Amino acid sequence: MLGNARQQTAPRGAVFFDPGSVTEALLLVSEGTVRAQQLSEGSRKIMQ
Repeated sequence: MLGNARQQTAPRGAVFFDPGSVTEALLLVSEGTVRAQQLSEGSRKIMQ
C-alpha cells in the first residue's frame, strides 16, 4: 500500500468525497484537521 502512496496538499474547504460517489482512495491526514459534514436538500447540516 505504501508503494502507491503519494503526498498531496489540499486548500481549505476542499471536497474529497461526495455522497453516493465511489471512493478510490484512502486519505491519511498528516497535518491540519478534517471536517465531515452532510447537508440535507434544504442545505441544513444533518451530520458534522
